[in-house]
Amino acid sequence: MESADGKVSDKRTTKRKKEKINTKREAIIGYLSTLFLSVIFALYCSWRVGVFLLLFLLFAPLLSLFLTYCIRRKLSFDFQLSKVESYKGEEVLLTVMVKNSFPFPTPGIWFRLKECPWIQYAQLSYEMYVLPFSSEVLEIPMVPVIAGEAQIEFSSIEVRDFFSVFPMGCGAKFSAKVSILPEIYEVSAEEEYLRQTYILATTSGDSDETLEVSSRQMGGFPGYDHREYIPGDPIKRINWKLSARRDGLFVRLDDEVSASTVYVVLDPFYGNSEKSLSWLPRDLYSVATPEILSAKVKENAMEVSLGIVRALLIHHLRVVYCYYKEGLWEQVFVEQPGMLLQLQQAIAGATFGQEIGQRFPFEEPTDQGGTLICTTNPVGEIPFRNVVVYSAFDGKGRML
Repeated sequence: MESADGKVSDKRTTKRKKEKINTKREAIIGYLSTLFLSVIFALYCSWRVGVFLLLFLLFAPLLSLFLTYCIRRKLSFDFQLSKVESYKGEEVLLTVMVKNSFPFPTPGIWFRLKECPWIQYAQLSYEMYVLPFSSEVLEIPMVPVIAGEAQIEFSSIEVRDFFSVFPMGCGAKFSAKVSILPEIYEVSAEEEYLRQTYILATTSGDSDETLEVSSRQMGGFPGYDHREYIPGDPIKRINWKLSARRDGLFVRLDDEVSASTVYVVLDPFYGNSEKSLSWLPRDLYSVATPEILSAKVKENAMEVSLGIVRALLIHHLRVVYCYYKEGLWEQVFVEQPGMLLQLQQAIAGATFGQEIGQRFPFEEPTDQGGTLICTTNPVGEIPFRNVVVYSAFDGKGRML
């Protein structure tokens, strides 16, 4: 099955070819019109001047090609990107400096950017001219709009002859990656799939015996941290005395609970076709091209997973975050909210695709703590049980 990204890419390639053909057609028509006018001038105004103009115009394309070829060999390019890591909405500036070492001004030097769903460009095509023995600077502003790793590159850099008919490649290339940091989505602690994750994490290997308390705080309560009761918490951990004083149920965060670990896995497999993308809920994803929808679904999986991590940290759980990058599984250990920035930076470069060597970092989920999988695919494609899954495909989480 042909991917949605491939179809969109083919359509854009066809569009660019049509634009080039139209540009050449206009230039040729203009050139032939000039030849016709010179003939008219020779017949009705001045034969000598008209013939001179006609001969000059006939040989002009060859002269134009020769000069363009010589100038092209004397051009040098320098590219600088203002930043390689950015938040969404922050402007990134690509600076292009072109130096002309030839004693003749350049014809049009054309730059065309390759479209990228993660980046919003003010325009895709730029043209510049450089005087003899001088240099010019072109500044290209861009704004990251979708989290992930964006590839910034030119689809073409070429010098067109003075008649704009024959393009010549400059041999210059530029390609760079910009990591666009995902935001931390606000995930409510009341979400049922978060409650189920907490239960999995805190009841794995749980014994029926009440843990002994060896220390006391002022007021006579056990020396533990506390939080409000969540349905599903073991009844034995409710601190009844503190609950009576505060008019609400509070549970102890004893060593056994606070040391619990949740494995949050960002599923790298992305198998959504153009047809399946058309089924995405419109209240979650606005109508857009398949290429943009693909990037948005991946962004949702990353940003919601960060919100899940923050919610788990608030409940005093440790998190081992697993993500796939460049053919390898990576892990980030997160024990406090201050480490979320490190996690944002790490997963901005996470890899998604269909050609994945090992889809999950384990053969079976660990029974020590809970496992929560954030996927871009429908939940039914997850092969495990007794795990919690959040699907960016429909924006819902559930227990398998």
